Amino acid sequence: MSKASRRKDTADILNQQRKDRKKFFAARRQQVSGVGPTQFGSTTINKGDGFSIAGPNFNIDFGTGSPNAGGMFVGSIGVNPNIKTISGGKITMASFLETPTSYVLVNGESAAADDLVYIISKNTDILGNSSGDQGAIMSGQLLFLQAKDANITLKHNTGNIFIPGGSDLTLNKYDSSANTGGAYAILMWDDQNIGASSGRWVLVSSGASTSGTWVGTATSDLNMGTYDITNLCRLEFDPAGSTLANTTAGIDATADEMHFNVPVGDDFKFTVNGTEEFVFKSNELDVKENDICNVGTIFTDYIAVSSGNSMIKSVGHFDPFGGDTYDLGDATNYWRHLYISGDIHFKDGDDAEIKKLSTGLEYEVATGDYHRFQVNNVTKFQVGATSCSMDGGMIIGSADGAEIGYKVDNQALTVGSVGSMIHPYLESTTNHSTGTNSTLDGYFGNLDGAVGIQYDSSESAGSGKYRIWIRANGGWYKAESY
Repeated sequence: MSKASRRKDTADILNQQRKDRKKFFAARRQQVSGVGPTQFGSTTINKGDGFSIAGPNFNIDFGTGSPNAGGMFVGSIGVNPNIKTISGGKITMASFLETPTSYVLVNGESAAADDLVYIISKNTDILGNSSGDQGAIMSGQLLFLQAKDANITLKHNTGNIFIPGGSDLTLNKYDSSANTGGAYAILMWDDQNIGASSGRWVLVSSGASTSGTWVGTATSDLNMGTYDITNLCRLEFDPAGSTLANTTAGIDATADEMHFNVPVGDDFKFTVNGTEEFVFKSNELDVKENDICNVGTIFTDYIAVSSGNSMIKSVGHFDPFGGDTYDLGDATNYWRHLYISGDIHFKDGDDAEIKKLSTGLEYEVATGDYHRFQVNNVTKFQVGATSCSMDGGMIIGSADGAEIGYKVDNQALTVGSVGSMIHPYLESTTNHSTGTNSTLDGYFGNLDGAVGIQYDSSESAGSGKYRIWIRANGGWYKAESY
């Protein structure tokens, strides 16, 4: 081919492109002026490509909607599908020389579940220049949006999508193996009401599995996808169910139990207004200093499944509900051992108590009271502030056959092999007179039968050095020992 021929072919191509461009803008001006779509040659359908030019027969259809004066459709309504992938939370439905379709199948970025924040119809003008993101090309524009190969979450009011329910909406992908998913949403572009300032794609309807409803019995598990079940009136369990895995937090019911479970390390916490009131742990119940009321019988070690851990522990006071009202045990049910490290106090108004001291026990009563030891409700021994007394007929003697001793002074005593009796003993050089003698009453006692021993170092044996005094008939009488 000669150079001239090539120049002619190039010129023809450029000339044809100029003619096509003029026809294109002429048709566009007619549409904007409201005259309506202009068709050259045979009528074509409105394709997603916007228009087509084929040979000498120009088939151009610039209709972006019905005429302003209205009209009617005859036959079925259909739209061309388009597949778009989310990029940075956004899809753009059409580019230069494309008309946005009303049916878009959405894939997640990197073929994974994704969030959709912005829906953009176009971002270029008819000349291919950037026009900025346009949510829609007209008010009331409808969009059928469907999840394709990944779950797509429409984000509420984060970008230009508005969900009337106030929460995000997840469209589940189509699962051919389970014949589920492929959820869709129908949205309308609203730049008059909700999005009056900048426009919003408002959810009109959805077939999302996360927001669908059942009529009758469900045929599959309900996966809420981290969403809540609200306004629940009653919850009934089927006792024919199976137990959840040990590592699962949940509730299940079987034929003989209602099973509440949390994994190892977790607790059951019961709160009121956000404050913990009761906490069930793996080995304890923490009632957070609250009361446990109207309790029947508490078994610490159920006999049928005895574990050996039959013990009640308290880290605080263990008080009865009413003072001087309730017993610890009863006439037929007894506590066995009582282990204490402090004192035992008795309610009589006089601070009677048994005290634990480092050297032993101390029994305390108020002045005027007594310690009484009884057998069969008869006092056998009594200790008061100034005296100790025994019941008549009582004998003080050895209980096991070994010798005993008694003494009236405070000196140390070694009991003799046949027993010991230590009588009142006086060392004095005074030669006391017999008969009535108040001084001897003061030494040995003022009642008949009192005895005492006097040692007088100033006298010689047989002359008053060793005297045994006996009180009888109101007077004192002595005998010499040598």
